[in-house]
Amino acid sequence: MCLQPRRSGELAGFVLAYRLERLDREAAQLFVYEVGVTPQYRRDGIGARLMGHVRDLVAEEALMEAFVLTDQDNEAAVQLYRSTGGQVEGATSILFTYPGHAA
Repeated sequence: MCLQPRRSGELAGFVLAYRLERLDREAAQLFVYEVGVTPQYRRDGIGARLMGHVRDLVAEEALMEAFVLTDQDNEAAVQLYRSTGGQVEGATSILFTYPGHAA
């Protein structure tokens, strides 16, 4: 999903999310992979509007939840997710990566 400001046709922000179908549950999840706002539109509520669309999608499609990962030191992201109703789940998660050949 992308947002464009009314006054121009340029890109103001986007959200990239993946629907995750679950074999162990009836309802799918939505993994919000990335939220981006063009620098000149930051602090204008674009990120909050995008996350509002994410929340609407969860309700409209009867999804189990949406979730997003971020670093604790990414203050802007943490503030965005908290201000839009995101709840911190646990404090013991560890991210493992498996580098590919192109890494």
